[in-house]
Amino acid sequence: MRIAVLPLFFFLCLGFSSISKSAELIPQQLNGPELFENYSNDTGHNISGAICLNGKDCLVVADELIAVQRIQLNKDLTSYTVGETFERIFSTCIDPEQGNCPEWDLEALARDGQRIFVTGSMGFKRKKIKFDDDRWVVAGFDVGPDVTPSTREAQIQNSHRWLAELFTGHRPDISKYIDKPLQCSGINIEGLAHLNGNLIFGLRSPSDRTNGIGYLVEAPAKPILNGDVTFEAKLHEVAFKNADGSAIANVGIRALERIGKRLIILTGESGVADAEEQKYQDRRADGCNNLPGQGIHTNIPSEPRLHSRLWIWTAKNQAPQEIGIIGGAFKRQTLEGIAVIAQTPTTADLLLTFDDPDGIGALALLKKVKIPKSRLYVQ
Repeated sequence: MRIAVLPLFFFLCLGFSSISKSAELIPQQLNGPELFENYSNDTGHNISGAICLNGKDCLVVADELIAVQRIQLNKDLTSYTVGETFERIFSTCIDPEQGNCPEWDLEALARDGQRIFVTGSMGFKRKKIKFDDDRWVVAGFDVGPDVTPSTREAQIQNSHRWLAELFTGHRPDISKYIDKPLQCSGINIEGLAHLNGNLIFGLRSPSDRTNGIGYLVEAPAKPILNGDVTFEAKLHEVAFKNADGSAIANVGIRALERIGKRLIILTGESGVADAEEQKYQDRRADGCNNLPGQGIHTNIPSEPRLHSRLWIWTAKNQAPQEIGIIGGAFKRQTLEGIAVIAQTPTTADLLLTFDDPDGIGALALLKKVKIPKSRLYVQ
């Protein structure tokens, strides 16, 4: 399952034609202290999202409890130090050591200046095939110039009924997947970005697995958090294709990041593993069988497993352009978050976050990644 780490002096090679293989991106591991030291034992290994400000100050989230922490990158981008955790700005979580924090299953961060947004997965518990109302949450909070916590409490929207409106009234109709197990394409949010006053949610599932289409749901940020009746949402279909034009089957969106007026999209496996115990497998079967068509909604991992790939995308008139595929020692690890640290007109430095990597740190870096120029999509 593991391939050798290429020497660090092998820089990323991104010059490729439309008929060549995907460019391989080789992350460099970031060294640093344990993340979320006062949380449960595995929290610091399950990092699911990140956002960076000022070129060195970043926030990361983990899918345990309500886990938000500040980190600081050193100048040469080889290591990091840890800073504050943010539980005290959430009234529902004062002290994680006391076990009084609900598991929001935080998956992604986005920002508008010094206003930070965070989303839960809005999905079922995978192993126990169990609905969890805590996971239906979107929150907004402010940070200082050095990304320290504001004294103001976070604004929290955790109405399951209200947030479910994000996924209704679209074509194709994805509302049938609200409150369904992940193994039958139940709603599963893993990406978040802020663009033009809107929050854009990236769905790992449902997706059109056969045709390689992932879904983005876009809606104004303020109405989502305020519960305003002016709430409107738009569904984007994004078709991911190989260089030969064939659809990338079984694809799901795993992270989003804004870069200028475009989005970097991380794709990977849409499917999730089944529950291990028979009683939970029976519960999953009941949930999936209630969907019309039964087996067409199956959302289990594909073989061979999809590797993580980065794309650049603009709404309206463009198809996504591939940036590259993750390789090296991180090739088979679960990449779940990306954040722009710095950028030029043609390149970007990216922070990567991994969920429970095998024997490797949860944070890594891609330096001087070449970002394709914008181009019109030709049908």
